[in-house]
Amino acid sequence: LEFVRELPEIVLTQAPTEPVSLECELSRRPREPVKWLKDGKPLPMRLPTHIAIDEDKGSTVHRINFAKLTDEDLGQYTVQVENIASTGRVDMRLAPVLRLSEKFEDTIILKAGASTVVEVPFMASPKPTVEWTWKSPVEGSQPTKPRFKPDVAPGLTSLPLGKVKREDAGDYTVVIANELGESTVTVHLIVLDKPSPPRNPQVTDNTGERVVFEWQEPEFPGGEPGSTLEYVVEMREASMRTGKPVTKTTELSTPIEPLQIDKTYVFMVAAKNSVGQSDFVEAKPVSTKLDFGPPPTPINVQATVNPKSAKPADQTIELTWDLPADKPLPKDVTNEYTVEMKPKDSTRWQEVPLPTKVTETHCTLSTDGMKEFVDYEFRVTATNKAGKSKPSQPSNSVQLGIPLEFVRELPEIVLTQAPTEPVSLECELSRRPREPVKWLKDGKPL
Repeated sequence: LEFVRELPEIVLTQAPTEPVSLECELSRRPREPVKWLKDGKPLPMRLPTHIAIDEDKGSTVHRINFAKLTDEDLGQYTVQVENIASTGRVDMRLAPVLRLSEKFEDTIILKAGASTVVEVPFMASPKPTVEWTWKSPVEGSQPTKPRFKPDVAPGLTSLPLGKVKREDAGDYTVVIANELGESTVTVHLIVLDKPSPPRNPQVTDNTGERVVFEWQEPEFPGGEPGSTLEYVVEMREASMRTGKPVTKTTELSTPIEPLQIDKTYVFMVAAKNSVGQSDFVEAKPVSTKLDFGPPPTPINVQATVNPKSAKPADQTIELTWDLPADKPLPKDVTNEYTVEMKPKDSTRWQEVPLPTKVTETHCTLSTDGMKEFVDYEFRVTATNKAGKSKPSQPSNSVQLGIPLEFVRELPEIVLTQAPTEPVSLECELSRRPREPVKWLKDGKPL
């Protein structure tokens, strides 16, 4: 008795789409039953349903079949019979591959207090690392560990979302990685609940008889995607405890008039969706006795990158502006300035965090979070005790990084005799361009 054909070494470099078999052949029918071992240990009598052992009618060909492969199936397999043995192997060298079903949903909508489980099946070898992160929908948030504890089993990771709260809404991302690569998938969780209160309520215009009351959207809207929030506005005199209704609106500001001079008022707003209404949030008390109004709008906003040519991390932005000469500051009134920025092709302005209060008409901005080769614009708003100015006109646009320019231009080559070697025209750029280089001859594209 000997092996005509021994068990092979099978190494898969991609996820199998068909059954996998390990097969050997003996010179004759053995006198004893064949024994199968995995990693030196006998296979159990009851195998998983996707594994089957069979042999041909003459009992000379013996095989083990895998209808599908899991991480637990990988390893060394041995056939023992009489006094001989053959050893083969099933292994994979596979970057993580997700095996999401058709029922997998990348957006999950749950009512507050409800639960579900996110399951992400995968295949990978060598054994991968699995990392889950959560990113709040609040602007400026950074990914962090989720509140829920993920589970990891061979070929499957799951995240139980238990009794969700509105604070659990956001993007849940899993990264599955090994030395050959990585795969990732993100699930967006929407939690239906009453909204959180509006943010940053404040009076931006105060003429004594009229104010403009404004606020920002809640961190947590809480409604169905695409639904519109309604805002309930109330006011009271500072000496009173109970507010009275003013208006309902879907905007983020509302004028309130008429008001009495020499009074102190408190304005408040709540957000409302189809689930319920948030608590009211109050602005600071506002006095209608003022000798001045909001500051004028800053003008001549200029942005300069310093140094002009460097890595973005080594650059800063110097911002300067002026106030209208015909509108001097009232005596003993100090303006405070806020700066906003946006990419030139965007319509969304974002406030720039400043390390200290800016009361002069210039400041230095960090480039943290800004991208190279993007045109950025800036605008400035002035604020005093009476309210805010309108934002300035956008500044000139600036880019970070190394400007694209010729370090060495194409030369003028004049030959006075027939060349005996190849001739080259060569130039050098300051950096790699973002678009393909175009060549022209006598003004026409090559």
